[in-house]
Formats: sequence, structure tokens, C-alpha cells
Amino acid sequence: MAKFLWGAGVCVVIMAGVFIYYASRPIAAPSVSVEELAATAEEATSSSASAPYRVLSTDSAAEFSIEEVLRGKPFTAHGTASVIEGDSSAIRVNARTFTTESENRDKMIARFILESEKAEYEFIEFRPAGLAALLDANVEAMPVPIEIKGDLVIRGVAKPATFRGTIERKGDNTHRIIGEATVSRIDFGLTIPSVPSVASVSDAVKLTADIVFSQ
Repeated sequence: MAKFLWGAGVCVVIMAGVFIYYASRPIAAPSVSVEELAATAEEATSSSASAPYRVLSTDSAAEFSIEEVLRGKPFTAHGTASVIEGDSSAIRVNARTFTTESENRDKMIARFILESEKAEYEFIEFRPAGLAALLDANVEAMPVPIEIKGDLVIRGVAKPATFRGTIERKGDNTHRIIGEATVSRIDFGLTIPSVPSVASVSDAVKLTADIVFSQ
């Protein structure tokens, strides 16, 4: 009996050590860096006059914010992604690059909420409807109100989403779109692990995109 209990204790210690290592190790790096994306976009843009509108990764940003009760007080958690890629048919945000006010929260998001370390969940994708035509038609060198509908894909789940904001022409073939959308994390199957310091987390997630396109 004593040997059994000793063996069970060893197994528990090993499993705890494995979990701690898994939860605390650095987040996996994105499969493509923002510098590589910039080089690819420049090459594609210069290779053809009829190239599609591509995302300028170095000039674009994507953020989220969500309300929670942290240590008994209301708190708004903000996350910013540093790698955005794609074109007018699909905008992809590398979920591995989200950073917030807390490194522990970053790891929790990457490993247990978005599971972005898995190759199939590395990207959050928005597939806008009619964006290329909207960019073609835009001639205003000042912000103009717009509404863009499409499908948002998070962790393999696709749901309709609408971004409302502005479009502004920044150059001959360059446009800037700033938009916001609010989605339900439950709709995408995103659950928040239980943490003693966090009493509750809102279902509503605010998404903000600041994307620059160039042709």
C-alpha cells in the first residue's frame, strides 16, 4: 500500500511539473514574421499592375478588449496583435502575437483560450464581402463612414460579423480602414479558464482593426 501511495505521489508531482512547464514556457513564435510579410507584399505589388489590394503589415494593427472583474474591481483587458497579413478577400491576424497587460494572461490566451500554438488555430481570419469594390470606389482623402460585413473565423468557428468605421484614401493606391465590431466569445466556443484573481469575464469582445491596403 505504501509503495502504491508513493508511486501515485510521484506521478502527481511529475504531472504537475509538466503542466507548470507547459503553462509557463514562452509562446510559440509566429510562423511568418512581419518583416517577411512586408517583403512578400512589396514583391507582389511590384510584380503586377493588376495585383489585388494587399495588407501592409507594418502599417496595420488589430486589437481586442474585454471586460472582467479582476481582484474584485472592474477591469478592461486590452490585447494587441503585431502581425497582420492578407488582402481584400481575407485579412488574417496572427493570434500568437497578441500581447496584453499581463504575460500570464498572454500565455493563457495562447494556450487555453485561442489555442493559437496549434497550427490550425494560429490565425484569426476575417473574410469581408465586397471589400475590393469598396477600395476601388474610394476616392476621398478624408475619413468616410463605412460598414463591412463578412465571416469571422476564430479557432475554426466561422460566424458573421460587421465592422463599422471609416475608409480614407492615403495615396494613389493606398487606403486606410479603421473599424470596430463586437462579437460573442461564447458563439466561437471560447471559454475562460478559472483563475482565483478573476471573478467574471464578459461574453462581449470588442474588436478593433486599423488596416492599410495597397495595390
